[in-house]
Amino acid sequence: MQKLKIKDPIYNCDITLISGCKQDEFYRYIEKKYNYTFSDKSFSIGEHLEVIKPKTWIKHYLWIQDIKFTIKDYGVINHEVFHCAKGCFDEIGLEIIEATEEAFAYYQEYIFEEVLKVLARAKEIIGKVNDE
Repeated sequence: MQKLKIKDPIYNCDITLISGCKQDEFYRYIEKKYNYTFSDKSFSIGEHLEVIKPKTWIKHYLWIQDIKFTIKDYGVINHEVFHCAKGCFDEIGLEIIEATEEAFAYYQEYIFEEVLKVLARAKEIIGKVNDE
């Protein structure tokens, strides 16, 4: 399991990308770390999860199962990044309306690019380790 922070210099939201593990391992990690109970475990290859300590902090987790950089993988990543960006907008009190639509689109694009950079670096590092 890889846990990597996504830098957010725009709205300073706490975003962590988790990859390189199955979904049940991701769930066990969150349950143990935060004493969190999942009410609904729907199985997929990607997920956005908000862990909230009321009036204190919100942590955004993007879990992406090991990917092969297929078109479907990009679609799933984009889908989960949308949920993450929306969650961050909710956290800072911005609604997605005509006046904020462009800011939201740029923010979603930024998070998507950061996730792809992190996943590509991890794949490159793993490939080097496996080649040795």
